Parts: sequence; C-alpha cells; structure tokens
Amino acid sequence: LGDLQGARWCINNIGKVYQSLNKHQTAVAMFKRSCEVARELGDLLGEGTALGNMGTSFRAMEKYSDALNCHELYMKNAELRRDVGGVAIMQNELALDYLHNGDLESACKYAWLAVRTGLEIRSQMSGKDDVLKMANFDKNQAKAYNTLQYVLAQRGMYTVAMLVSEMGRARALADILVSRSKKPSKLFGSLDHDLMDSEGRVNQNLVDSTLSEICLLLAKLRSSLIAYSIVNSPLNNANSFVYIWAVSTSAQGEAVNVNYSSIALGEEADLTGFGDGYFSDMMQEMGVREVKFTAVPSTQSKSRDISLISNELQDDVESHKLVKLSQLYDVLIKPVECHLQPFRNQTIPRIVFVP
Repeated sequence: LGDLQGARWCINNIGKVYQSLNKHQTAVAMFKRSCEVARELGDLLGEGTALGNMGTSFRAMEKYSDALNCHELYMKNAELRRDVGGVAIMQNELALDYLHNGDLESACKYAWLAVRTGLEIRSQMSGKDDVLKMANFDKNQAKAYNTLQYVLAQRGMYTVAMLVSEMGRARALADILVSRSKKPSKLFGSLDHDLMDSEGRVNQNLVDSTLSEICLLLAKLRSSLIAYSIVNSPLNNANSFVYIWAVSTSAQGEAVNVNYSSIALGEEADLTGFGDGYFSDMMQEMGVREVKFTAVPSTQSKSRDISLISNELQDDVESHKLVKLSQLYDVLIKPVECHLQPFRNQTIPRIVFVP
C-alpha cells in the first residue's frame, strides 16, 4: 500500500510482542528495521521509540554497551524534539543500564537527573491541575525516586536515601515534624535542587544540616523517628523491600545517629498484599474506626509490647488478626527497636512514624 509510516508502526509493535515473549534477539531485529524506516521518513519520534525499545532488549540480553548507546541516542533524539518527558524516561533507563552493569556511581547520577527532570516538568504545570501532576509523578518521577533510593542503599548512603524517600513522599515527614513543633520551618526546602550536583555527587553539607534540623525538632518533641519506604528492586521487579530508618537524638538534639534496616518482602517477611490498602483493610477487619498505638514496657523482657487501644475494637479479636499485628511488629518495629530511646522510670518514649 506504500504506507511506510503504518509499516514502521507495525514493525515496532511486532518487536514489542517478541520483547514481551523474551525473544529479544528477534525483537532487536524488528526495532532496527523500524528505526531504519523512521529515518527514511525523517520521523524523529518513531526513530526514538525504536531506539528506546532496542536498548531495553539489549539490556535484557546483558549487552550493556549496546543498551547504553541506544538509550543515549534516544535521549539526544528527545532533546532535539524538546520532549522533556522522553528525556526523563531515558535518564532513568540509563540509570538502570548502569545499575545492571554494576556501575553504581553512574547509576546514581542518571537516577538523580531523572528526578530533577521530573521535578522540572512538574514545576511547569498549572498549580490547579492536580490530576496532571499525579500522572506526571506516576510516569516520570515514581520510578526515578525508586531507582535512586535503591542505588543509594546499595552504595551504603543510607541517610541520603532517607532524604530522597522524603522527597518522593511529598514532604510527609516535614509536614508532621513542623506541624507538631508548631514552628515555621524550611525543612527540606532546597533538597530538590541541591542534594546532588549534575554528576550525582552528594552535597554532604546540605545532608548534615538537614539531618541536624530534623534532630533539633525531634529533641523539641522529645521523640524518636521511624521512617519507612517500600522500594521495588530495579534488578528484579518481583522483589520488594521495606527500607526502615530510625533516628534518635539527645535532649539537646545532639548525638545524631541514623540506623538503617532493609526487609525483603516475601522472603524475610510474608506480608501478603503489603502496600496500598493493607492497613485500611486490616482495620476494617478488626472493626476499628479510630486507632491509637501506645508502647508499654514488658515485664518479661527488654523488648516492647505493642498495645492497641481503641473503644471501637470488637470484644472477640480472632487469632489471625493478632497474628497480623505480630507480623507487622516483626517487620516494621523489631529491626530498629534496639536503636530507639529506652524506657526511663516507666515513661513511654515518643516515636514519630512516617509510613
């Protein structure tokens, strides 16, 4: 029919079918042909799409140099088309290429660039268009935050990973600490722009000053902090982890210490369905409308028992519900329990939880 554009589109889609079947060598052949036709037509978007898909198949074949080349070409292609979203996606793909190849430093650089580009896209959106912002986060930002946290944890940069997790959860920690201290604060204000430079090098002065401000607020609240983040492994999408940070400080806001633990869901912890809706579903099962958690000292051991106080609890709580609470305790509290403030004179230490 002479419809080269239609042919290019079909060839690319056939390549994606082979890709989904893990027949990557055949998929690469399809993408190469699609790319050639796009170049004949002067179709920059079609060429970029084929290059991106080709790079993904090369990565699956562990041909990382070829994957990097394809994704770098697509990023330049997106820059020519002024497709900022395409640039963000390719920056994250490059981070994954380097991660699979064992180059954590370069992976960190490109994951950070992907985060920054996603934030630039968000800043250009209308302040009233929340739906568009949410779509941008899902498409351009969520994967970048996930990749960056994972890479930082692999590099042993746990405090920086905690700050990145806060950036990715829309400032939940800042809102909690500042609202409870009843004191205006610019906590985390410049992290978006200054946490790292364009080469992925961490601004340690900013990390230290931000952590110091957190600890001063915790001291004022006479509290410890436990923060959580669920991270999917970029190396294996079937694996998920709960990252846990415990921050304790002296009454003067000194003796800063950030303790980190990682729990592999499904291996170290069998919490079926853990994630969105897990807690709300659990509370509905228990007949709870309003829940208050209190830690009380155990007379049997040094560990803490968690008591659930609520007027809305059903009188007869089935055993499987108690097992569920015990599982949560083992996963979310026990790994960092030893780092929390001790009980003094039967005084219950305060803990700020950031889910």
